Amino acid sequence: PVLGGVLAFSDGEFLERLYQHGIAGHHDGISIHPYNEWRDPDDPWKPEWRKYSFREGVPWIHYIMDAHGEGGKGIWLTEFGFSTCREGDRWCVSEREQAEYIGDSFRIAAQWPYVRAAIAYNLRNKGWDPDDREDQFGLVRRSFERKPGYGAFREAMRARR
Repeated sequence: PVLGGVLAFSDGEFLERLYQHGIAGHHDGISIHPYNEWRDPDDPWKPEWRKYSFREGVPWIHYIMDAHGEGGKGIWLTEFGFSTCREGDRWCVSEREQAEYIGDSFRIAAQWPYVRAAIAYNLRNKGWDPDDREDQFGLVRRSFERKPGYGAFREAMRARR
Protein backbone atom coordinates (compact mmCIF):
# COMPACT_ATOMS: atom_id res chain seq x y z
CA PRO A 1 0.00 0.00 0.00
CA VAL A 2 1.03 3.58 -0.66
CA LEU A 3 0.58 5.56 2.55
CA GLY A 4 0.19 9.30 2.63
CA GLY A 5 0.57 11.70 5.44
CA VAL A 6 2.83 10.21 8.10
CA LEU A 7 1.27 12.80 10.35
CA ALA A 8 2.81 13.77 13.67
CA PHE A 9 0.08 13.12 16.22
CA SER A 10 -3.45 13.17 14.75
CA ASP A 11 -2.97 16.42 12.90
CA GLY A 12 -6.30 16.95 11.19
CA GLU A 13 -5.46 20.52 10.16
CA PHE A 14 -2.42 19.26 8.26
CA LEU A 15 -4.45 16.47 6.66
CA GLU A 16 -7.02 19.04 5.52
CA ARG A 17 -4.20 21.01 3.87
CA LEU A 18 -2.98 17.86 2.14
CA TYR A 19 -6.47 17.37 0.71
CA GLN A 20 -6.57 21.03 -0.38
CA HIS A 21 -3.33 20.39 -2.27
CA GLY A 22 -4.60 17.27 -4.05
CA ILE A 23 -3.64 14.19 -2.02
CA ALA A 24 -7.03 12.53 -2.72
CA GLY A 25 -6.70 9.53 -4.99
CA HIS A 26 -2.93 9.32 -4.67
CA HIS A 27 -2.66 6.96 -1.71
CA ASP A 28 -4.15 3.77 -0.28
CA GLY A 29 -4.34 5.05 3.28
CA ILE A 30 -3.06 7.59 5.77
CA SER A 31 -0.20 6.98 8.21
CA ILE A 32 -0.27 8.75 11.57
CA HIS A 33 1.72 8.78 14.80
CA PRO A 34 -1.08 9.25 17.35
CA TYR A 35 0.97 9.87 20.46
CA ASN A 36 -0.99 10.58 23.61
CA GLU A 37 1.98 11.99 25.51
CA TRP A 38 1.81 10.89 29.18
CA ARG A 39 -1.93 10.21 29.30
CA ASP A 40 -3.89 6.98 29.11
CA PRO A 41 -5.11 6.50 25.53
CA ASP A 42 -8.67 6.35 26.89
CA ASP A 43 -8.28 9.98 28.03
CA PRO A 44 -10.14 12.20 25.53
CA TRP A 45 -8.06 15.20 26.67
CA LYS A 46 -9.53 18.59 25.82
CA PRO A 47 -11.72 18.91 22.71
CA GLU A 48 -9.54 21.69 21.32
CA TRP A 49 -6.48 19.43 21.71
CA ARG A 50 -7.84 16.33 19.97
CA LYS A 51 -4.71 16.35 17.83
CA TYR A 52 -2.92 15.06 20.96
CA SER A 53 -5.56 12.48 21.90
CA PHE A 54 -5.38 8.86 20.82
CA ARG A 55 -9.07 8.26 21.59
CA GLU A 56 -10.35 11.41 19.82
CA GLY A 57 -7.63 12.10 17.26
CA VAL A 58 -7.69 8.87 15.27
CA PRO A 59 -11.47 9.04 14.60
CA TRP A 60 -11.02 12.71 13.64
CA ILE A 61 -8.51 11.70 10.97
CA HIS A 62 -10.99 9.12 9.66
CA TYR A 63 -13.78 11.72 9.68
CA ILE A 64 -11.65 14.03 7.51
CA MET A 65 -10.83 11.19 5.13
CA ASP A 66 -14.53 10.32 4.90
CA ALA A 67 -15.46 13.95 4.22
CA HIS A 68 -13.13 13.80 1.21
CA GLY A 69 -14.64 10.56 -0.10
CA GLU A 70 -11.84 8.37 1.20
CA GLY A 71 -13.41 6.90 4.33
CA GLY A 72 -13.03 3.39 2.89
CA LYS A 73 -9.26 3.75 2.89
CA GLY A 74 -7.42 2.68 5.98
CA ILE A 75 -5.44 4.40 8.66
CA TRP A 76 -2.08 2.96 9.70
CA LEU A 77 -0.96 3.81 13.23
CA THR A 78 2.71 3.57 12.30
CA GLU A 79 4.12 4.78 15.60
CA PHE A 80 2.77 5.27 19.11
CA GLY A 81 4.13 4.54 22.54
CA PHE A 82 4.96 5.72 26.04
CA SER A 83 8.37 6.55 27.48
CA THR A 84 9.40 5.24 30.89
CA CYS A 85 11.88 8.07 31.39
CA ARG A 86 12.21 9.33 34.95
CA GLU A 87 10.01 12.06 36.36
CA GLY A 88 10.81 15.51 35.12
CA ASP A 89 9.84 15.14 31.47
CA ARG A 90 6.10 15.55 31.10
CA TRP A 91 6.01 12.57 28.72
CA CYS A 92 7.33 10.15 31.36
CA VAL A 93 5.18 7.31 32.61
CA SER A 94 5.92 4.49 35.02
CA GLU A 95 6.63 1.01 33.70
CA ARG A 96 3.24 -0.08 35.05
CA GLU A 97 1.54 2.77 33.19
CA GLN A 98 3.43 1.96 29.99
CA ALA A 99 2.12 -1.60 30.16
CA GLU A 100 -1.44 -0.47 30.84
CA TYR A 101 -1.36 2.17 28.11
CA ILE A 102 0.12 -0.13 25.47
CA GLY A 103 -2.61 -2.69 26.18
CA ASP A 104 -5.27 0.02 26.12
CA SER A 105 -3.98 1.43 22.82
CA PHE A 106 -4.25 -1.91 21.05
CA ARG A 107 -7.67 -2.58 22.60
CA ILE A 108 -8.96 0.77 21.36
CA ALA A 109 -7.41 0.41 17.90
CA ALA A 110 -9.02 -3.02 17.49
CA GLN A 111 -12.44 -1.34 17.83
CA TRP A 112 -11.86 0.88 14.79
CA PRO A 113 -12.53 -1.07 11.56
CA TYR A 114 -10.64 1.52 9.51
CA VAL A 115 -7.33 0.91 11.34
CA ARG A 116 -5.29 -1.44 9.18
CA ALA A 117 -2.14 -1.61 11.34
CA ALA A 118 -0.93 -0.49 14.75
CA ILE A 119 2.76 -0.38 15.58
CA ALA A 120 4.10 0.22 19.08
CA TYR A 121 7.21 2.33 19.35
CA ASN A 122 9.70 0.94 20.34
CA LEU A 123 10.67 -2.67 20.94
CA ARG A 124 13.99 -1.89 22.64
CA ASN A 125 15.24 1.14 24.51
CA LYS A 126 17.56 3.16 22.28
CA GLY A 127 19.97 3.98 25.08
CA TRP A 128 20.81 3.80 28.75
CA ASP A 129 19.97 7.31 30.00
CA PRO A 130 16.96 6.97 32.36
CA ASP A 131 16.23 10.71 31.99
CA ASP A 132 16.18 10.71 28.20
CA ARG A 133 12.66 10.35 26.82
CA GLU A 134 13.79 8.94 23.48
CA ASP A 135 16.03 6.35 25.16
CA GLN A 136 13.17 4.90 27.23
CA PHE A 137 10.30 4.14 24.81
CA GLY A 138 11.27 0.47 24.55
CA LEU A 139 9.16 -2.44 25.72
CA VAL A 140 12.45 -4.07 26.68
CA ARG A 141 15.50 -2.43 28.23
CA ARG A 142 18.72 -1.90 26.31
CA SER A 143 19.97 -5.10 28.00
CA PHE A 144 16.95 -6.95 26.50
CA GLU A 145 15.38 -7.40 29.94
CA ARG A 146 11.63 -7.22 29.43
CA LYS A 147 9.63 -4.37 30.90
CA PRO A 148 5.99 -4.99 31.90
CA GLY A 149 5.02 -3.29 28.62
CA TYR A 150 6.41 -6.25 26.70
CA GLY A 151 3.95 -8.59 28.43
CA ALA A 152 1.08 -6.19 27.69
CA PHE A 153 2.11 -6.09 24.04
CA ARG A 154 2.31 -9.88 23.89
CA GLU A 155 -1.17 -10.20 25.41
CA ALA A 156 -2.58 -7.64 22.96
CA MET A 157 -1.18 -9.65 20.06
CA ARG A 158 -2.66 -12.87 21.42
CA ALA A 159 -6.06 -11.18 21.71
CA ARG A 160 -5.91 -10.20 18.02
CA ARG A 161 -5.73 -13.82 16.83
